Amino acid sequence: MTHTGISIVGLALLASTACINSQPSSSAAAAGGKSAPPVAAPTTPAPAGKLFTWDGDKKTSGKGWASCSKKGECDTTIDVDPKGGRAGPGLKFHAEGPDWMGFGWNWHGWYPEGAGDNISSYKNLSFWIRVDAKDSANAPDPNSVMTWLSCSCKEKKEDERSTTQVKVVDYAKDFADGKWHEVVIPLEVFFKDKGASFDKTTAWEFDIGTWSNAKKDFDIYVDEIGFDNRTLPK
Repeated sequence: MTHTGISIVGLALLASTACINSQPSSSAAAAGGKSAPPVAAPTTPAPAGKLFTWDGDKKTSGKGWASCSKKGECDTTIDVDPKGGRAGPGLKFHAEGPDWMGFGWNWHGWYPEGAGDNISSYKNLSFWIRVDAKDSANAPDPNSVMTWLSCSCKEKKEDERSTTQVKVVDYAKDFADGKWHEVVIPLEVFFKDKGASFDKTTAWEFDIGTWSNAKKDFDIYVDEIGFDNRTLPK
């Protein structure tokens, strides 16, 4: 999947592209059988007019991929956890190992081939995230956790099917503290640089990747993925 000399961005793009082309099914349940500790669900309401692409309760279709670069030294899974969301089902990514590890959730399940949602009229990507690890040594480095979007855009070259990657910590400073945090990222930052050629009319996948020299063991929970038009403070 990757080599030591490749950048984190390159690693994640390779994983995302490979999985879009192969159209895998959902992974098995997360390894280790760990369950998330009970956390009170925040009561913050979703903004009016939000387009939910996956929320664990009503918008539940999709398939995921999970991958890691150090084969034989790492293990990753992505699946729906019945208690992994803010107040019900949510996505659970389990990761063990060093180097690059990541996942994607394609809310159309890679079908049909040209499926996708037109997000050109929206301002922000928004989602809720919670990181769970037994200690800080096993948790992902917050500065290495990146998110991006992928599209079906079959007429595009493979390296044009994903947006620029964005640091989650830049939009939710304490997102890795074990509590639920809403992350709201202006879409314009995804469409800079390599993301300029992204097809906004066929968005269909949410992706996250992280990297570390040291071996890690953690879970990332995600819920209420979608797009909205709220005005963010500058």
